[in-house]
Amino acid sequence: EPVQRILPTVEVPVEIIDTVKTLHEKLFEAFVVLFKETWPKIKTHQIQPQRQDLGQGTLHFSEDLQKLNEINLNRYYAPLDLINLLRARTFSPHPGAYFKHEGKKVSLRLELEYFEDE
Repeated sequence: EPVQRILPTVEVPVEIIDTVKTLHEKLFEAFVVLFKETWPKIKTHQIQPQRQDLGQGTLHFSEDLQKLNEINLNRYYAPLDLINLLRARTFSPHPGAYFKHEGKKVSLRLELEYFEDE
C-alpha cells in the first residue's frame, strides 16, 4: 500500500448552519490562504510532507453517498440526523436529497442562517 503524504493543514470550523456547499467554499478559501503562506517553503524544501494517519478522517465513495439521497417518508429520523443528512446533501447544482411522493421525486435542500431573537 502506498504511503500517503500530506503537507501542512489547517482546521476549518464547521458550524450547524454549514452545508456541503458552504463548507466547500470555506475549505477553498482556507486552501488559498494556506497555499500562499506555505508555497515558498514547500518550493525550497523547507517543509517536507508528513506521513498521513489513515485512522484520522473518513473516505466515502459516490455510490455510498447516493444511498443517502433518498429520504424514506415511512422511516423515523432523529431531527438532528435528518438536518445533518440534508446539510450534507445540499450543494447546488448537484442533486440533493429527495423523497418520493405519488411516483414523483421531490428535491430537498436546506438554507440555514443564524438570526437574532427579538
